[in-house]
Amino acid sequence: MPDTPQPVPDSPRGPQEALASRYGIVDPQKNRVKWRIAIVIGAVLFLAVALWAAYNLSRSDVSWNDIGYSVHDAGSVTVDFNVTMEPGTSARCSIEALNANFAQVGLIDVEIPPSEKLTTRHNVTVATQELAVTGIVNTCVVI
Repeated sequence: MPDTPQPVPDSPRGPQEALASRYGIVDPQKNRVKWRIAIVIGAVLFLAVALWAAYNLSRSDVSWNDIGYSVHDAGSVTVDFNVTMEPGTSARCSIEALNANFAQVGLIDVEIPPSEKLTTRHNVTVATQELAVTGIVNTCVVI
């Protein structure tokens, strides 16, 4: 039986050289540059979205401020509030009455007419189904 020759390595190699000869050489600098570019692009996109959201949230066409309320009886409550919006625009505000459990017991939508003033004061009486303990402005939108 003849002896079969065994392969003999040219020189002893480390694991990095063995992997490089099998799969090719990977330049670690290229990976670092790619990661840095990806991080910069991600940061720019995050900043753009954050600025867009901050701009849209800060620019409100109408704002309101609850001044007070008066509970008359189990059938009605009056809510006093200020509305601030550009002169000449009108808005629709939703006024609600709440009971002791913060459940809605009365609701009315009122139209705020255009005015020459920036801020106007209003009072609205809301009919209730049971005794209310508070009355608030829920929302106002420009119409």
